[in-house]
Amino acid sequence: MPTTRSTRSAAAALLALLLAGPALGAVVAPAPESPFPEGSYHGLVEEVGRAEAGEYRRVLAEFDAYLKRRPDDSTAAVERCRFADAFAGDEDEGGIDGAGEDAESCRQALQQGPLAATPPVKLYLLQRQFGKAAIARGEALLPESATWTPAQRARLHEFLAARYRQQDPLKSGEHALLAVELDPASAQRLNAAEYLYRIGAQPKAVAMLEGTPPQQWQSWTLRSAISSLLDMGEPRAAQRLSQVRTDLRLDPAIRLRLARALLDAGEEEQARASINALLQGPEAKSLAGVAQLRELFEFQRDHGVRDDAIAAYRRLCQAGKTADPYGRYRLSLLWRYPAAPWHADEWRGAFGLLALMAVLALMPLLVVVPLHYRAAVKRARGLALPPPLPESPWGLGHLWYALAATLICGVLGLYLYAYPQFERMLRQSLPQSGAVADAGGLARAYLFSKLALAAALLPLLRRVQLRKLLLGHWPVGQSIGAGVGAAVAVIAAGAVIARVLQIPGPALPQTPGIALGSDTIRAMQGIHALYGPVALLLFAAVLTPLVEELVFRGVFLRVAARNVHLWLAAAAQAAVFVLDHDQPGAYALLSLMALAAAWLAWRSGGLLAALVLHGVNNAFASMAVMGITHSINTAP
Repeated sequence: MPTTRSTRSAAAALLALLLAGPALGAVVAPAPESPFPEGSYHGLVEEVGRAEAGEYRRVLAEFDAYLKRRPDDSTAAVERCRFADAFAGDEDEGGIDGAGEDAESCRQALQQGPLAATPPVKLYLLQRQFGKAAIARGEALLPESATWTPAQRARLHEFLAARYRQQDPLKSGEHALLAVELDPASAQRLNAAEYLYRIGAQPKAVAMLEGTPPQQWQSWTLRSAISSLLDMGEPRAAQRLSQVRTDLRLDPAIRLRLARALLDAGEEEQARASINALLQGPEAKSLAGVAQLRELFEFQRDHGVRDDAIAAYRRLCQAGKTADPYGRYRLSLLWRYPAAPWHADEWRGAFGLLALMAVLALMPLLVVVPLHYRAAVKRARGLALPPPLPESPWGLGHLWYALAATLICGVLGLYLYAYPQFERMLRQSLPQSGAVADAGGLARAYLFSKLALAAALLPLLRRVQLRKLLLGHWPVGQSIGAGVGAAVAVIAAGAVIARVLQIPGPALPQTPGIALGSDTIRAMQGIHALYGPVALLLFAAVLTPLVEELVFRGVFLRVAARNVHLWLAAAAQAAVFVLDHDQPGAYALLSLMALAAAWLAWRSGGLLAALVLHGVNNAFASMAVMGITHSINTAP
């Protein structure tokens, strides 16, 4: 195949560089004068072109000639492999015959040769691996990487951020943040910003996104960044970012969302001009996906007229069963326009919600039925069950009711105030563009859930001797002292556990019970931001212990202990208690606290000691959350 003038010139220039190139540093990284610095294969690929087999061989030969003189240049050796990789595909798709064999032999030479222990080679071989084994290998390199160059360390953290993305978003974010700190040009900047927002560092997240060099933005990353800023409640920052690359067209759904946020923020003139141009132009026809139609409906519901909102919802329904499977958008239309007519297919979402509530109501049977079976076995053997006590006249039906109320109230809170998180919980595909849940929405959801649960539990307190239920046979002072002492012991043990379980690599300072980025901790941060520290302490240290101790150490423990051995009952309530809390990093501490609370409740015969333990622990967690959030936002 004939060689073009440009590629011949490029090859000549490359050969001149090779002949003139000075000696390079050994092992760790080549000197800046290297003709093959990191990333150089990209330009060589562009010069050669997919169809220029002759040029491919010429460049490969020049690589080989250079590496014969400088066999210690690990970066150039890696770039040679990357160059061959770029042409190793099918010939019909732009590959070059023989490039696959070249790439494979190149990798084997690196893996088995004297450069195998150098950072560039280790990184190259690592980046071709996937799955849990790849993550384990990457984590194993973290201690060693302390002696690498900042750029090499950044590449390692980028790799781990990418591999953790689906398995553990928080760990992915930790690595992404470190990658950006080591290399401001890292492609993990968006991931790092989302992580900062998840852990409560919103100002830093906004600054990181706005500080991205314009040339780094691509269409999809810019859309994601604008969406993240809107999730953070930063419409003006999102608007500024949308003007950074006017040559990149934004998705109509993002433009709708941006306009709606600007209207909510009082920027009416600019927002309405943008939305009118969109809705009246040819792009309106491209609003066809579920996410886009949701945005259109929400805009018309909030800022349009009644008929436009109804028409937008009808159009949303036509998108299929996934458009509004639980009737959330139809109920919001009902709230805004009560007289809006219902069509037959609009009832589908309402029935979906009722079906979900029915499933949640049935789930406690997974606990109740085994206990009922055990009781039946005892009765069949002639063994009498202990009678219920006056301070806890509950049976299996009351246990089912308490657990069902806990589940339903928790899910309803998310449904009403944090719907994207509700969909995530159900593991649905997320048509919403936002990648990060709103902390304010989570705060309102958790407050609603606990208040609704408190109201739902009131019937369980009928005919209950409240004083006996609280104190049992311990005096007040003994209950308070035991609760405080147990709380100190649990927190201390949690600190030890956090220390033991802490793995090498990026991690914020670990505080017992504080799983930064979890829904529970983000809800606490949201309550603090919206309502202040007193409201957070009342929620965490008073309201939450009252309802949870009544459910788990009150109804659950006492009913279960009448049917199975005490320690089996304690273990069962602890397991369900842990599952009820979305704090994977704090499971050990939660289990310990649940078991300690069960022991106090059983020894004292009342709930006060367990309430004190729970309240002191949550008060400590609340103050820790406030302190950590402040330190994160004020640290340089």
